[in-house]
This record gives sequence, C-alpha cells and structure tokens, in this order.
Amino acid sequence: MKSRQPILGSLLWITVLFLLGALITISAFMLLVPPERRGTGFFLALTAICAAEFVGFAWTANYFLSLRSDFRVSGATQILIHLLIVGWFVITVLFSLVMAPASSAQGDPSWTRWVIVIYVALTFLYFVAAIALYSRDATLQAVDRLTQGERQELQVRVGDVDRAVLAIRNWAKQAPDQSAAADRLVKRLDGIRTGLQYAPPAKAGAMEESGPRSVQAVNAQIGKQLEELGACVAGFGGSADAASRSAGAVGGILDQIDSLLEQRQQLLLS
Repeated sequence: MKSRQPILGSLLWITVLFLLGALITISAFMLLVPPERRGTGFFLALTAICAAEFVGFAWTANYFLSLRSDFRVSGATQILIHLLIVGWFVITVLFSLVMAPASSAQGDPSWTRWVIVIYVALTFLYFVAAIALYSRDATLQAVDRLTQGERQELQVRVGDVDRAVLAIRNWAKQAPDQSAAADRLVKRLDGIRTGLQYAPPAKAGAMEESGPRSVQAVNAQIGKQLEELGACVAGFGGSADAASRSAGAVGGILDQIDSLLEQRQQLLLS
C-alpha cells in the first residue's frame, strides 16, 4: 500500500485542480456573460472548455499512472499527443470566444452553425489522430518486446560460453599436450559467443503474416545445446581419457550450435 500512496496522492491533487479549474471556468462564464445572452452557443462554448480541461486532466492522470505500469508511451508519441492537446485547447478557446459573445437567449446567428460544424470536425480529427498515435505506439512496443525478447534469450546465455572457455583453459593448463586442441575449442567458442551476443532480434512479420516472425523454437534448441555443453565441460576435471572424450563431445555440440545459429539467421532473412 505504501507504494500506491504517492500515485494516489498525485491523482487526488490532479482531480482537485481539474475541479477547481472547471469551477473557475463556469464562474467566469456566468459572470462575464449576462443571462439574456446565454443561448445555445454559450452553453456549447462552456461545455467545450470544460471538456478540454477534462482531456488535459485525463492525459496527465494517464501519465502518472504509466509511471507505475510496464507499458509507457514513448517520448516521441507523448510529445505529439501533448502538441495535439495544446492545439485543440487553443482551438477550443477560440471557439468559445466566438460562440459565447454571439449567443443570446432569443437565438444564435445562423453562421454559428458553421462554426460548430468546423469545431466538431476538428475535434473528431484530434481524437482520431490521438488514438492512432497511441495505438501505433502500443503496437510497435508490443512487437519490439517480442523481437528484442527473443534476442535477449540468447544474449543471457553468453555466460554459459564463458564458463566453458574457463573450463577448457584450466584443462589446457593441467594437460599442456592438449593446448592446441584447447585453443581450437576456445576459438570456436569465441565465435559462438559473438554470435550469441550480437544475435539479430526476431523479425516483424510481413504483411501476409499474422504477426512477428518468431525464432523461439530455434532459441530453445540452442539453449538445450548450451546446457549439454555445460555438462560436457564438467568432464574436463576428470581423467585424461574422460577429458579427451569430453573434448570430442564439445566439438560435436559446437557444430550443432553453429548450425542452429546459421539456421536462425536464415529464418530471419527468408
């Protein structure tokens, strides 16, 4: 509960500020416009200003809530939506300045209908643009989480390769006559380490595909081979015969990993 107190306090203050702003707006309209001039246009202008204030309140509240959420709109999208909100608020203020004075209890001028139509059209475009930006950002982040996640699955396995290299080097120190074989294995492991560390992310699907092109199945096979690699290098601490057999097994595993990394690359390029 303690972690929720700051965010709840912030939302409470934002709500209070919105209510105060709406109250001030309503009071200002009532004081500045006499009753005989409070026609349909007056109330539309008042409603539009309060709605614009509410949108600002809602977006600010969304920002504070996103600070505690796994999903957060990217900085570029936030700036664009902020600009849309500011632009729409300016348009709303101008709309109110035009409509409120022209309104009257006996009826509004005919030209105000066109002002209302234009304002409603601009408001519709604003909401469509804001929703499109937000949805596009959410989609791109979802794809990025999948593609980068499948890349990270391999990057975290670099430690397995480092442990294997350390075991082989220790074996070379204990058996100097096997140093040439150990060097060959270490060089191959260095290449695999580079392949894992700089593995390309999964590929976003083409238009005819239902989603991003996943290589998770290949990643799982590589992970399984790395687990077998860890079991094999444990044999380097035993007898000379056991170490020799382990070296042969490690070579076979490295062949499999190289083949899987190449297969993964082909899947992403196809």
